[in-house]
Amino acid sequence: MDSINKKNQKLENFFGELPCQSETKIFHPPPNTETQNESGFHQESSFANTKNIVPSIHYRNSRSYLPHTSLELPRPLNSNNAIIDEIKDPNYETKYSSGSATDTSLCQQFLVQAGQSMGEYGCPIHRLETNLDRAAKCLGLDASFAAVPGFILIFWDDPSKTFGSETKVVKLLQNFDMMKLELVDSLVDDVVREKISVSEGISQLSTIKKLAPIYPWYVKMFSYALASMAVAPLAFSGGWKEAFLSFFLGAIVYFLELLGSKFTEFRNIVEFTSALFVSFVAASLSDYVCYGSVVLSSLVVILPGMIMTNGFIEISARSKVTGTISVFYAIIIMLLLTFGIEVGKALELTIFKNPDPQNLSIEISKCVPINKLWWILFFPIAILSINILLNIPIKRWFLVIFTSSLMFGTFILFNFVFKINQFATISASFVLGLSANIISRINGVPPFISILPATMVLVPGSVGVRSFTAIFDGQSGMDLISLNVRIYKRKQILEVYKYLVENGADIHANGDKTLGLIRENEFTDIATFTPKISQRFMRMSVD
Repeated sequence: MDSINKKNQKLENFFGELPCQSETKIFHPPPNTETQNESGFHQESSFANTKNIVPSIHYRNSRSYLPHTSLELPRPLNSNNAIIDEIKDPNYETKYSSGSATDTSLCQQFLVQAGQSMGEYGCPIHRLETNLDRAAKCLGLDASFAAVPGFILIFWDDPSKTFGSETKVVKLLQNFDMMKLELVDSLVDDVVREKISVSEGISQLSTIKKLAPIYPWYVKMFSYALASMAVAPLAFSGGWKEAFLSFFLGAIVYFLELLGSKFTEFRNIVEFTSALFVSFVAASLSDYVCYGSVVLSSLVVILPGMIMTNGFIEISARSKVTGTISVFYAIIIMLLLTFGIEVGKALELTIFKNPDPQNLSIEISKCVPINKLWWILFFPIAILSINILLNIPIKRWFLVIFTSSLMFGTFILFNFVFKINQFATISASFVLGLSANIISRINGVPPFISILPATMVLVPGSVGVRSFTAIFDGQSGMDLISLNVRIYKRKQILEVYKYLVENGADIHANGDKTLGLIRENEFTDIATFTPKISQRFMRMSVD
């Protein structure tokens, strides 16, 4: 018993340090609870074991609570010397588990699905983060969002520590679907304004996701071919022969893209295969058509001009990581397309022994364009074709054509009337954005519906392919600078290539033919091409 008293004294000293009055109760064993073991010694009952002594805590200025006898840890104490509020409120478990917990879970589920939908249907990354932040604040959620190409990071915080913090990674398969993007944008606005409930919003998101495209695949194939045909005279100085050949090659390129969407194994080489096929056919007919115009117009939809432009927009919006990823991704796509073009050209020279390889230049300055009055016909064809490819509803076609016509008219005015080529693209882009946002204020149609198709025509993305093709063709650094300056003066806004050329050109006085970024012999193995150009670009960036 002396040992028990000593242990009890230690327990009293321990609990005496708490900000409460503690009493230690010892449960004495009943007379019949002693048992005798095989050795004849008496064994204490478990009730007399000091390990089972449970303190009974009485709080000042509060009623007594029963001792905590479960196997869980005792509940924590707050600064007011009382158990946390969840015990004092008998309705706490019901109130938060049946009501607020369910509502919070529904709101989180809605934001996750809405963010995934907007990211997959073509919403710019920086706008996606902004929209999700605003929606979370309106729904009363404490959340942080970080979106990059390919996935969204969502961090749910709980200041009350009731539900705990949580981080979600939402994968994105980015594409362009303007109809679904407009529907999701309107749905999020309705939920935030409490026009519909959150549960109904989740149900409608599932319905939107299951919607079939407005236009079937064969209509999209025809539109793809029409877009290639119309862009040939508009952007690449093509004539009638180049336009008709681009029509058929564009249809084949869309078919290859369709195969890539169906078969995962073929998806990663769609760009290379398309460029190789188009280059081979165009090189075979180079005596009759302009090689550069046919190649660029046939590949116009998969040229990464829009990706590059979005990358610069992200960087200008202070989304540095996202913008840098988009820019470098566009550069890699350009490298794949350029390599496919060069392989197709080399294959044609090997098989048919073309006696005049000078006809296989990607430079379009040698092409014979049609009369510019025909642009009035080809421009609406290009816009309508892109509307179908982007799954824009027919009721939005007039709006898209109107804003695109304002943009194209401004471009022609500055380029051919005022002769201010350097400001043609900037002025056209300003008019496009201004008109789209003014119309959005009037009728409530999101401005991206009319901005995206016109931007794809304004920036077709050929500048990178033409620059890298010049590198593959073995042009000198000065020739490459001249090429980029001429392209820049036409209408392009991708300044990164001008920077690359000006900082990477290496011209020797002894006549050694050196490329703008790397030498000719470094292209012997395509596997070594990408690391070398990346390393040199990083060194130029540091310098």
